Amino acid sequence: MAWITVFLFCLIIWGFIATGVTYATNSFTGKPRIEPVEKPKVVDIEKIKKLDLNDKQKRFIDSLTEQPKKKSD
Repeated sequence: MAWITVFLFCLIIWGFIATGVTYATNSFTGKPRIEPVEKPKVVDIEKIKKLDLNDKQKRFIDSLTEQPKKKSD
């Protein structure tokens, strides 16, 4: 009778271990942990260029909106 009790006790313990491992592997997969970053807002360049800016500010805005020129070798 004692061996049957030990055997059943071991089955229960191994069942808990297997259940815990299965639960742990399922909880780590699926959902990303980091929330997606919001998309950058689109700025209307024409509205910015219509603002009343001094020359230095206008040059700065133009330098931000220009497309980078590729170097040709």
